[in-house]
Amino acid sequence: MAANVERHEQAAMDLFSDLEGGVTPQECGLLGRLASNVLEGCIVEIGSFRGKSAVALALGVRRNPRDPKPQIYCIEPHQEFRGYYGGRFGPEDRGAFYRVMVATGAFAEVALVNLSSEQAGPCWREPIGLLFVDGDHRYESVKRDFQCWEPHVLPGGVIAFDDSTDPDCGPSQVIDEILETGRFRYVETEGKITVIRKIRHDLDASDGVPSVPQRLLVVCSGFTLNGGLLRFERVGTVLRNWGHEVAYVDLAGTRRDTWKWNPVLPVLSLEQALHLRWDAVMVPGAGFDEEVIRGFSVFQKENFGTRVQHILNDQSRRLHFKMVNQHFRPHVVIFNNDQWSVGSFTDFGGDRFHVLLGGIDTCSFHPPTYRSHPLEPGKWIIGGLASKNPEPLVAALQYLPAHTSLWLYGEDCHGVAQRHAGLIRQGRLRLLGELVNEDLFKFYHMVDCVVMTETHAGWSNLVAEAMASGTPVVCTPHGTSGVARHGETALVIGRPNPVAIADGVLRLQKDPHLCRLLSESARKVISSYRWERYSRQLLRLIRHDGRSHYTHDPSSGLYGKWPVSQRLSGLEPLLARASGLSVIDVGAAEGVIAREFLKRGAGSVHGFELDPSRVAIAQAICAEWDNGHFRCGDLSDWDKFCESHQDLLQDHYDIVLYLGVHHHLPAHSRMKAFLGLLKLASRYFAIRTTDELYIEDALEDRLLAEGFRPVPGSGAGGAKWPGMGELKIYEKWASSSRRTRPLSRHFVSYPKSGRTWVRYILNQLKVDNQIVFHHDGFEFNDGSCPPHDFDVEKRIRRYACVDCLVYLERDPRDIMVSLYAQISGRFKEFFNYTGSISDFIRDPYFGAQNLERYRNIWNHMVERFGFLKITYEECHQDMQSVIARVLDYYGFSVPGNAISEAVENAEFAKMKRLEQSKVFPHPWLKPRNNAPKVRKGKIGGFREELSQEDIQYLNQIFSLADR
Repeated sequence: MAANVERHEQAAMDLFSDLEGGVTPQECGLLGRLASNVLEGCIVEIGSFRGKSAVALALGVRRNPRDPKPQIYCIEPHQEFRGYYGGRFGPEDRGAFYRVMVATGAFAEVALVNLSSEQAGPCWREPIGLLFVDGDHRYESVKRDFQCWEPHVLPGGVIAFDDSTDPDCGPSQVIDEILETGRFRYVETEGKITVIRKIRHDLDASDGVPSVPQRLLVVCSGFTLNGGLLRFERVGTVLRNWGHEVAYVDLAGTRRDTWKWNPVLPVLSLEQALHLRWDAVMVPGAGFDEEVIRGFSVFQKENFGTRVQHILNDQSRRLHFKMVNQHFRPHVVIFNNDQWSVGSFTDFGGDRFHVLLGGIDTCSFHPPTYRSHPLEPGKWIIGGLASKNPEPLVAALQYLPAHTSLWLYGEDCHGVAQRHAGLIRQGRLRLLGELVNEDLFKFYHMVDCVVMTETHAGWSNLVAEAMASGTPVVCTPHGTSGVARHGETALVIGRPNPVAIADGVLRLQKDPHLCRLLSESARKVISSYRWERYSRQLLRLIRHDGRSHYTHDPSSGLYGKWPVSQRLSGLEPLLARASGLSVIDVGAAEGVIAREFLKRGAGSVHGFELDPSRVAIAQAICAEWDNGHFRCGDLSDWDKFCESHQDLLQDHYDIVLYLGVHHHLPAHSRMKAFLGLLKLASRYFAIRTTDELYIEDALEDRLLAEGFRPVPGSGAGGAKWPGMGELKIYEKWASSSRRTRPLSRHFVSYPKSGRTWVRYILNQLKVDNQIVFHHDGFEFNDGSCPPHDFDVEKRIRRYACVDCLVYLERDPRDIMVSLYAQISGRFKEFFNYTGSISDFIRDPYFGAQNLERYRNIWNHMVERFGFLKITYEECHQDMQSVIARVLDYYGFSVPGNAISEAVENAEFAKMKRLEQSKVFPHPWLKPRNNAPKVRKGKIGGFREELSQEDIQYLNQIFSLADR
């Protein structure tokens, strides 16, 4: 296959000078380069003539590292046509096109769509990464091609125009108009081809709506007259009038004669829906049985298209919505209210998250020609819902004049008729049952005001319908925040208690001017919420381009679930110092952080991200800065990453950003990437990862070992985001010209020396967070087995600035036994060690010789600097005395009774139970790979695990007597 590709490329180059077409070799080189850099989407060429430019694009695709490579589509009708500059074109060019495709092998990359641009465009569905416009060069034709195809171009994608440098020709004029919109940036010009980059979609433009008829499916389980399904009745009616198809799929298999109401839209069984192809399937709300929700996974089949979850209420039903989310796995999540603030739904899955408020039929719900105050002299009728928290509204009647009555419509699911039979007999309360169509329209013209008492609403149809009908409203803010403005369009009450409701109604009864003001203002506001507007926006939002957004920044066309404030949280110390500095941002996502550094004047920003779509978005939102460069990069193989990007990577960067990446890398390779990035950092290193990995991979210890120290006051300030971990910033102090600050308190030990026991006690005394616990680089949790560092002079320089350091030592024979258990158990996936314990103690990497060198170094450090040395054996004899000595050395003041209680809680059996319970919040006291941290807690336990020959070997290594 490779030989065939090479042969075809050579044939293409040999024939290139003989190919007919209007593009020069330099312009072909540009097209090839653009094609080789298409990160996602396909390549579309409008106007192909005899295929010369298509061959250039094909050669570029062959160099594209994507897998699979992008497809090239040539839109060319090959009909009789005279061009802008007088050229003649016709069917004979089709034959020449085919011959060129065969001769050059470009047929493997190129597909000919033998239709005109205006024929093919309306039916197009595939996202475009590169659009080359080279059709009819007349202004109207170029503009038509652009308007037809641009909606399909992904943000970050590029559009190239041929014959664009002639100011009298159509492409030049159209480009000027395009750049004025601010949605595109100029990239470059080669010969007569101009390239622009798309920055963002225009969701408000009419061409954002799919031009081809859509087939939409709405999931239900039986039929009840509720807001969720009523919404799709109304939306469905609008969409069907526009030529789209909308249907229900009833998962309950309800018989038509048992339906509570007769839907307008057709109803299908699941079996019927499975045999059809849909553009989107939508789940309205979460009013389904759990068994039904678990079956939502069936809609993940490809024929159902884009999956859209509609969340029709506030967070009071969060668990139900989350269950739907987990089983349905939507591409798009649409909230029908703004009470779900950005950052409050980060545990939900989805590619994009939008807010789309409800709609109203302003033609059916409309004011009467004249409205008196009250409608009938001597009466005042309040309208409301029987199915939505009616009790406070009924109770409010006792605070209102006797001529005030209450009419409730809807299902009496709260037993109002039974509990308030007396009010019904008095004529003060009427239950009208379910109202639809004309009866519902008339209802709003028969009542003097409407009162909404919901406490958990997404979009209140009651309020919207009343406002459209010109009926004054008293309401809560739930589900009405977009339209209800207190004293302007409604009277808004905080809580629906009877007294507050009565006060609102009395104000309306006493003030005709207020009623008219509210009515007229509300009608103006609600008129913009027509179902036509809602339907058009819905069509735009469900038009999925395959991208998964991470950050929520609508101004940049990003609709992810993480707020920009979270992405930037804790980075202010670096942003404040960014001017003129070089930055590398690995895990750059959509470039939001990189953009902020560029705004602050960073000298250069190199961003790397695994997801090609996010790289394209980063290129788009940072396009105005020439010193920002973004590429696809995979850190899981550090050596390959460096080799692939050696043309861009610098030897050093002032700032290295390693945010949210470490915990996504494979366990066997993440430490190599971490250490490689450390070597690139000349001044600052910022990292965000999980608490577990900070400890498990001893990241702080590694940073200290490389000469970094925490930047005072940096990080997220304790504001952690779920699943993100804490941001920490370090400065390379060893090479700093400023006077270094002491590193405070350290606790050093070789792994398996009993540190967890001491640390747990200090944790109970709430002082452990002021101590840096580490193993001086000997972590034994990196599968790449980095070489051990025994450099004494380096340690002397490193720890000379430490205020106080405690060194914990243990019988080395017990250490070797316990370390073997850890390497072969808790960390077995790192090393896959299969040797025996006898092999282990003699191993050149794990074995006893290295432990002995470590002990010698640290006994020398203790003697040189006067550090405090304690032993595991001393802890067994009198732990309370040891802890008191450690606290006093560190400078902590802790009452003796608190020490006693902490030591008692740290008894072996209690710690064992605590670990097994898995409730302790820190990973250093939790099982891993079903292997416990707390094993035996014995002195001399090595005798039960080692042969006499092994003991003699260790005694010789450690110069111990045979005991």
